[in-house]
Amino acid sequence: YIPDLLSDNRILEMASMGFGEEESYLLMKSLKKLAQQAEPKSLRLWGKINGIQKDYYIAEGEKDAAAGGPEQTEFIEPRGNPNGVNKFAYWVTDSVTGKWIELPDITPPVILLARQIKHIFTGNLEADVITNPFFPWKEKFLLRAQIARISQSTTLTPDGLWKKQEDNVREIAERSEEEKKFPTFDKLTKLDSWCHFVPAILQCGRTLHPDPEPPKEGQPEVDPEKVKEEMKRADPFEDRLKPISQDCPCDGWNNSWTIRIFGDTQMYKEEGKKNPTISGVIVIRSLIWPGSYVLFQNDRWYNLYIGNGEKADRKEYYPILPPMVLLEPQESKEQDEPNPKELPPGIQTIETLKDALQKVEGVLSAPEKIEEILTKAFDTIDTEHTGAFEKARLEEFIK
Repeated sequence: YIPDLLSDNRILEMASMGFGEEESYLLMKSLKKLAQQAEPKSLRLWGKINGIQKDYYIAEGEKDAAAGGPEQTEFIEPRGNPNGVNKFAYWVTDSVTGKWIELPDITPPVILLARQIKHIFTGNLEADVITNPFFPWKEKFLLRAQIARISQSTTLTPDGLWKKQEDNVREIAERSEEEKKFPTFDKLTKLDSWCHFVPAILQCGRTLHPDPEPPKEGQPEVDPEKVKEEMKRADPFEDRLKPISQDCPCDGWNNSWTIRIFGDTQMYKEEGKKNPTISGVIVIRSLIWPGSYVLFQNDRWYNLYIGNGEKADRKEYYPILPPMVLLEPQESKEQDEPNPKELPPGIQTIETLKDALQKVEGVLSAPEKIEEILTKAFDTIDTEHTGAFEKARLEEFIK
């Protein structure tokens, strides 16, 4: 099943949004081609994320992992999980007439790191993500992480259509026709009448806590149930079907969502229809994820994202500047080595001292005349570096 993008585009244009008639037509034809090639169970236009060089058009569909999808590992939530972050497969293209590329399934480490960084997409799936802290994967992994975060936070449903299961409050079930109480158009203009449809992502990067790892050799045995209970207390679940009016308000706002009404809100009764027709459009906009919209008209609603793929943050970001470069120190004058390994010029070896002393008469017969002998020895040495050092070496040699 592929929604009629031309009809949806008319609703978007009423809400001052949309892709234009020509672009919508090309997108619908491109999605039909993708449906024939990938053969998903369902397919829809998820939205558009703006980039520096090119923009990403994103399609969402249900597809089994065994049907040619990326290889599954123990770190990836399986696609069979109806509440997991990998429930849907996603394809992207940078042109309405280009080739669709399937994104890899998301893993918890990528989600955890994506929460710590801010990055404007380039439009190149194989581009490196230059940011701090270091992101070791390509841009396609960051794109997939942001899609998961946006989808798990902004997918809404009207109140009264679903209920929590009695045996497991983490699971929901559709109400029977007798139990369904679809809100009226006026009620849907209130935040209390809309609730979250999918579970939120936990701090561990999953929608469910992982099973505890078995103890290693030498470690004491622990009860896995107690370990899991500690995980739940440290990272609790959010209530399923929680009204969006209970969401924490965005910084600088009283709420995290806004509701606006566009078009004619007058009710018109048509023959053969149970409910009256209202041509007006209700637009619910997320303040936490700017660009995420939920549109409602005549008992039909759908989610759409058109933005930069970044979460709102009123905190200013100032990158840390490198330390100042110190000035060059003043050059000091060269000094003679106080304890050189070699003798100064003119006195290169002990033989030089021997030759000098052998020219001094009486060096053996009168050792008590050291000062006189040294003076005569200095006179026989052809050197410009004379002084205390040479004198000390001559004294050492004589002794």
